Amino acid sequence: MHELSLAEEILAIVEHHAVGLSAVTSIRLRVGSLAGVDTAALRFALETVLRGGKAEAAEIEIEETPARAVCRDCGLEQRLEERICACAACGALGLALICGDELQVSAIAGVD
Repeated sequence: MHELSLAEEILAIVEHHAVGLSAVTSIRLRVGSLAGVDTAALRFALETVLRGGKAEAAEIEIEETPARAVCRDCGLEQRLEERICACAACGALGLALICGDELQVSAIAGVD
């Protein structure tokens, strides 16, 4: 379960940015549909690694973002369900991924 190692990295990011806060009240994550992350497993792993720290009671918000790509041949921007697929308009391969493979800590809130 690589979600545990992801949760540990997220904890490190939160702790780095929460210096000076007495408690972290919320953590917002952005997870792309092609990131290869099981969000339920990630949430469980986060609840485990946050125990005993200043983010223990933090609300975890996970925004799942759809994958989008642009065709290098015709320029059509389109939603992707799989990493490799043909352009919906011209059938060309070689779509350039715009978003959808990210895993980001997008916001941290807390109290002083």
